Amino acid sequence: MRPALLAVLALALAGCGTGQPTAQPAPQVSGLESSLTVPRPSPDLAVRLIGDGIDLPSRVVVFGDTLEDAQPQLLRFLGEPSKDTGTIETLGAYGTCPGKDLRVLEYAGGALQLLFGTLEGATQMTFYAYTLTGLEGDATQAPRASALIGDAATFDFGPGTTVAELQADAGEALELLPAEEPLGPAFRLTDQSSGLFGTLSAPTGTVDVVQAGEGCGE
Repeated sequence: MRPALLAVLALALAGCGTGQPTAQPAPQVSGLESSLTVPRPSPDLAVRLIGDGIDLPSRVVVFGDTLEDAQPQLLRFLGEPSKDTGTIETLGAYGTCPGKDLRVLEYAGGALQLLFGTLEGATQMTFYAYTLTGLEGDATQAPRASALIGDAATFDFGPGTTVAELQADAGEALELLPAEEPLGPAFRLTDQSSGLFGTLSAPTGTVDVVQAGEGCGE
């Protein structure tokens, strides 16, 4: 269930919201450059998911960037989303999310979910979290997560990466968290970015979900 995918970020920051999800027409972004209006047929797998946002070939779309600014770059390098929820309530299929509204762009059949919303004190929708999951869609068609350990040691990982591989690559930057319902075993990775979180299939199993940003609770 999606709430279980998103709730691991509540380890760091709890969200809030009320109401039932009601889809509204998705806002249109005007003024896209002509070179950006033709999406690539599939996501550019050179894109990296980092603890501060999404590292695109053009620039990093960081948490806090507005939807208006981020969307042309996402269209250029990830193509059209497989699902765009439009503006919905913050309490629903994705959990209890922060802010007064929510819009989710999904890629690779839901394997990558980008969350936007109008957070407290803001006047525009901004990018505030992502989820990369092996439990929905096709994660092989989505970008991988990437961690920077120390000054130069970068390694990519995602759904299917084993705990042993994480331990070998991340060393002391990896913290394995106790198995608690409903999440089960989880991990926190503290690198040179703001860090990443995730859930595991078993304490010594494989990565199921990777997340970063300000998450939704149950």
